[in-house]
Amino acid sequence: MPVLQLGDADRATLLRWARSPGTPQALVLRARIVLACAEAGTVAEAGPDGLTDRTRPGRPSTVGHDGTDRVLAALLTPPPKGPWSTRSLAAETGLSQSTVSRILRTLWPSGPEAAPSLADEVRHVAGVYFDREALVVAFAGDGAAGPAAPAARDVALTGTQTLFAAVATTRSRPAAPASGPRAFLGAVDRAVPAPGRVVVLLSGAGAAAEAWVRQRSRFLPVVAPTPAHWHAQAGRALRSPALASADVTELTGRLRAWSRAPTEAFSWVRKWHSTNDSPIAPVYPPVARPSAGARLADRVVPVLRESIAGGRFQPGERIKEAPLAAQLGVSRGTVRDALRTLADDGLLDLLPNRGAAVPRMHAADVLETYAARALLGSLLVRKLATRDGPALRPVASAVAEVRAMARRGHVDATAEADLRFQEAMAEAAELPRTALHFNRLGVQLRMFISILGLDYADAVDRMVLDATGIFAALRAGSPEEAAARWRAKVEYAVRYMVAELPLEGFDADLWTTLTGGYGRA
Repeated sequence: MPVLQLGDADRATLLRWARSPGTPQALVLRARIVLACAEAGTVAEAGPDGLTDRTRPGRPSTVGHDGTDRVLAALLTPPPKGPWSTRSLAAETGLSQSTVSRILRTLWPSGPEAAPSLADEVRHVAGVYFDREALVVAFAGDGAAGPAAPAARDVALTGTQTLFAAVATTRSRPAAPASGPRAFLGAVDRAVPAPGRVVVLLSGAGAAAEAWVRQRSRFLPVVAPTPAHWHAQAGRALRSPALASADVTELTGRLRAWSRAPTEAFSWVRKWHSTNDSPIAPVYPPVARPSAGARLADRVVPVLRESIAGGRFQPGERIKEAPLAAQLGVSRGTVRDALRTLADDGLLDLLPNRGAAVPRMHAADVLETYAARALLGSLLVRKLATRDGPALRPVASAVAEVRAMARRGHVDATAEADLRFQEAMAEAAELPRTALHFNRLGVQLRMFISILGLDYADAVDRMVLDATGIFAALRAGSPEEAAARWRAKVEYAVRYMVAELPLEGFDADLWTTLTGGYGRA
């Protein structure tokens, strides 16, 4: 039998395991024994890998790759109600409930109980990266909250299931560039406002990524010795009641979009917007004084509307009058008047004796907004189709912008250009009251898009096709054709948005009730 000889890399690994508070006690004890044996010259047959538990012999698995693939595919789609359970997965995949349980235990063995929890260290998901070898999740911010409401817990559990399923699909993919984790961490560093603290949970990310994290004072590295440790700690952090549900919702949507056209690695970094309760408050320029006879609140409204529609505030977050008044240089009464106006537009919920809050989003809200906007839009395009050529010039310019953004591959800019195209049609129709309500609903849609973090990569070609087709019908002077193409556009858009909601699906009966079958072929 060979004498135990430890190389520098093996010794460093064993020392890290022995000293890390995140290493299970059984593994700590084994690492210390081997280090002591190396000092005494004792014999051994294996390096550090020999210290981990080996698979116990047993009956060969009867679950094939097809069953596992079906379970993973289901987990990467919205569940029928609440988070996925073994029962709902069995109904979706056609497998037995016990078979589903065995597949889940194989994919994600129970994590070590001794692994430290990150729940007290996190408030936001700053980003996620994974490939066939590396697993990295970054959290930002401190602070705590009360127990999560049931809906928030469901969002967290669904997001965790989606993340773990997406990670599992990379095992059969080609290797990603070794620089991937390091590049991801650099993007996180640029995105999270300084001096906010960043907690990074890594497994298999490589020495370069670990060294990079340790060199930055505001980063706290937590190196998981095995993927099982990483899954256990990441799962606990994602289910923390202190974590912003909107971040988990956005991550879930990004993962599902990636799973439809997967690459060697997944990399997502949160677009950082300061919120009322963040360590860094949002910065607003002082509001200019209005002209004689105008209300000061009317100057505050567009500033706050842009913040809400742009996703600066979390769903359910209370808007605090005093900080806003101080930053804007106005009185609390002026801010209160502005909040009432925004509540009338559907962008805020008024709370008795507590100001206002950003509304939480549900599928019924999306369907109601799209149903109203669909009917108003139909009036607008019918009227616009009767107007002469010069009236269509602003619309033609807006269509050209949609095409240009799509041609350059700018996904988010294409979505914004598409909304401007719709606004251009509303303005050109010369139905001012209809256009006013149509555009107000458009601001709500922008808010929904920000909350969900929608990825329109799969919808760019459809946006170009719809804009081109509607404009062709308008130019041809065909109200019926323009309305039909508008209906088709709305039908696709509402289904696309509802599909990104983590806990709900498209309610065809409700849509039919609201629209009377509007949009059906």
